[in-house]
Amino acid sequence: MSATDPAPAIRPAKAPFEDAVLICGKCVRRLGAPGKALRKDLKKAAKRRRPPKIRLVETRCFDLCPKRRVVLASARTLAEGRLLVVEPGFAPDAALDRLLAAPPTD
Repeated sequence: MSATDPAPAIRPAKAPFEDAVLICGKCVRRLGAPGKALRKDLKKAAKRRRPPKIRLVETRCFDLCPKRRVVLASARTLAEGRLLVVEPGFAPDAALDRLLAAPPTD
């Protein structure tokens, strides 16, 4: 690329989902089988919600590292500066409600 070439175009694209739930991959791996079951239960609960389409994304560590628990987040919770910590055996629908709920109005 020479100095006269224009920079490559950066274009937005429409996402095939309406919201995303982030799951700490390190927490899931540390839990082993219960962590995989937790992710599976959360995915089933997300698929039952029509609409919106929800994408589950496994991330790297959030640096919270609770013992025997998993850290979850969404765009709304991150905008508020908070994370959701759940234990194996939690209610996936309740967790999604907390993650995807509209922020409280003052």
